[in-house]
Amino acid sequence: MKIALSWLAKYIELNETPKELEGILTFSGIEVEAVENISALPETVFSAKIISAEAVPETDHLKRCLVDIGNYPYSEKTENGYLQVICGAPNCKTGMMSIIALPGSVLPGITISKAKIKGIESYGMLCSEKELGISDNHSGIIELSSETPIGITANELYELPDTIFDLEITPNRSDLLGYIGIARDLSAKLNRPLKLP
Repeated sequence: MKIALSWLAKYIELNETPKELEGILTFSGIEVEAVENISALPETVFSAKIISAEAVPETDHLKRCLVDIGNYPYSEKTENGYLQVICGAPNCKTGMMSIIALPGSVLPGITISKAKIKGIESYGMLCSEKELGISDNHSGIIELSSETPIGITANELYELPDTIFDLEITPNRSDLLGYIGIARDLSAKLNRPLKLP
């Protein structure tokens, strides 16, 4: 079972480092199989709205998108204040809120740059969860709630940086199959109050 340190901290006050917490969990009988640190992303990776997504002629999947990046100052905005981005994701559509990485953003395994695709300038990339390094999902770009404001950083949206613990829960400890169960166990071990929602 995977748990995020940032989410666990919503249920119990944690002052320990991830390494110290790994030892406490192991000592209390919760085997930690792996610990993964997810780094913070650049401030140039944030929520944006796709104003239009039109098919690029002579391609079967590319779309020319005009993206509203809000008040972020960027010289390549159109006269309407939007940014042009080419996207090949199957779920890319007009009106959708997503995550954009502007040129110069360094993501896990890739640095975003301006590009010319099928003769059309592209000033950034609409991102999948895999491109941000937050999961292995690469089936399409991230679709945020329509109520998400433009310009919220990915760090704020996903509470990054964070640490993910991969726990081995034994069959006799079904009480640990959730955040509250793990927090309850730590509460008893650390003698700290449990914060329930």
